[in-house]
Amino acid sequence: MKPKSGRIEYRPSHGKFTSLDELHRHIAFSGVPDIDYVERLVPVRSIVREQVAWISPWYRRTPSNIDHIERYCTAAERIGFTLSNQEAKHTTVGELGPLERFKLRICLALLARPEAELLIVDDIDQLRSLRLRAEFLQALRGLGAPGEGQALGTSVLAIAVNDDVDGIADATIQVGEALSRASAQGPLHLVRERIQQEVGQ
Repeated sequence: MKPKSGRIEYRPSHGKFTSLDELHRHIAFSGVPDIDYVERLVPVRSIVREQVAWISPWYRRTPSNIDHIERYCTAAERIGFTLSNQEAKHTTVGELGPLERFKLRICLALLARPEAELLIVDDIDQLRSLRLRAEFLQALRGLGAPGEGQALGTSVLAIAVNDDVDGIADATIQVGEALSRASAQGPLHLVRERIQQEVGQ
């Protein structure tokens, strides 16, 4: 995806990336259905094998047993996606819970960008449950630790509408005045106000 205008720079501690090739190699992206939609009726194993086939040289055979695909095992372990080969063979994407489906999408993003130093995750509010959202944020935090063969961990930028009510993120950045107003007048404020009114009655 190319910017319509302006310029994108990614500045990790060891340099600056500006070209599309560099950004493509060092930044993974997930959470946007137009980019990482996974068909709900397809077995998980087929989805993983297809992704591995896309990123492998044309002459390299994709193992039928995903437990033998080292890159997949590393990515799955890092995000906490625990489906074994046999389970993945007999489980469709639609049979996964919402948290595991999102973890699968992260796993596929890490597979596609094994050198990713930054993972951008859009719309974590797709997880409606605050408990699942907190678990997901904890899993994303775990990506900060270096994976096998990596000198550095993967930084994560998670985009959300709702506040980080559990304080899991290392930092929160509000973008624009609309979000500043939402912090005082948004849904969480209205919920708290309603609860106080009901308790008062």
